[in-house]
Amino acid sequence: MATLLTPFHIDSTGRVAKTNNLDLVVRQMIIDVLVTLKFERLTRPSYGAGIYSLMFEPVDDLVFGEFRMEAISLLNANVPQATIVDLNIKPADLSPMSDGYSTTLTVTVSYSMRMLGIKTFSVSITAPALLTQESGI
Repeated sequence: MATLLTPFHIDSTGRVAKTNNLDLVVRQMIIDVLVTLKFERLTRPSYGAGIYSLMFEPVDDLVFGEFRMEAISLLNANVPQATIVDLNIKPADLSPMSDGYSTTLTVTVSYSMRMLGIKTFSVSITAPALLTQESGI
């Protein structure tokens, strides 16, 4: 079954880019659940782990552990093609950007798919620095 590629773009033939790669589809679904905020989807208020909220929390094993357990549960409920085995979150130091600092979290997800075994991938999620009056909005 073909599905749209994320991020959305037009391929070389001028059509919307799609894929039949189930592993890629599962990775896209995992990232979607992680970055979607709770209550962001009106018809599915329990969908989404809201990882961006961790950007503004103290770096604490207890906070990350609580998020980890809830995120694994949400991922297993919303990604039926795979079973989430493990999820690790590693904060990075503040990174300088042109107009301030940003916070980056590296998330490593291990998941199991039938006949493909256990797979692991990492994704870095970055939130820009807080907006100030000087931001020009």
